[in-house]
Amino acid sequence: KNLMAMLLEDGAFDELDEIYQEIEKSKGKSGEYLAEVQKEFEQILLNKAESQMRHKNFSEALATYQRILEIEPENFGALRGLVDASYRLGRLQKLQERYAEKKDRESIARQYIRIYIQTYEIDAETDMSSRISTIFEVIADLEELRSKDSQRVHIHQTLGWLYYQMSYWRELFQSLEGYGNFMSYKWDI
Repeated sequence: KNLMAMLLEDGAFDELDEIYQEIEKSKGKSGEYLAEVQKEFEQILLNKAESQMRHKNFSEALATYQRILEIEPENFGALRGLVDASYRLGRLQKLQERYAEKKDRESIARQYIRIYIQTYEIDAETDMSSRISTIFEVIADLEELRSKDSQRVHIHQTLGWLYYQMSYWRELFQSLEGYGNFMSYKWDI
């Protein structure tokens, strides 16, 4: 077992952070080793943040996700977790403002986080037609992003959830069709 795994088993996250800080100071001495340790440290912190989310320690999880993003700003898991924790803390609007503006040559991760924030708007929609329309828009944006980078599991997971949502609402609308004008949206699926 390596030192990081042993510290993780003991819940010694602060010690892990200290070790990582020491490694950061020695940058350049062993770049390949540092990259490996960094990746392992990110995963340990990601596991910690996910555990904090499961235990409803949203403020702590948010801080942990932010720590991961200090190390690796393109970490999809941390970006997605940042959105989830921000939502739970009622801070999604602030995050949305930070990522709202499209930038030239922005990274896949930045594009994903902007789109992922939009998924929370779906549940906020009270008008069913607007909800369906938002689902279609977000799916289109994610499909375009997937065409640029098809290897990101978070893109696939979010798309799967959205296609499920779309199917659910379509079936509900079709079952209610005889009870009023619920079919204001044209279904070309």
